Amino acid sequence: MSDELLKQIVEELHGLKQELSDFRAETKEHLDQHDEKLNAITEQVVKNSEQLTSVNEKLDTQDEAINILSARSIKQEAGINRALKRA
Repeated sequence: MSDELLKQIVEELHGLKQELSDFRAETKEHLDQHDEKLNAITEQVVKNSEQLTSVNEKLDTQDEAINILSARSIKQEAGINRALKRA
């Protein structure tokens, strides 16, 4: 092989090595960006889950209050009906 051909092969290899290095850097940058986005999404999912849990707890409390008030209302209505029948 001639020196000129070896020189061309070495230059081509250096070029390929640089392209590979650039590709790795770009890939790492993209992965880092996706990691940041994924972390933000995960944090939002956790917040949403916590808020939904809080809302469900409040709804359960309200449901209990409605049941108690409903039972009282039924008792009061029965008492009024009894009073009206006596009158």
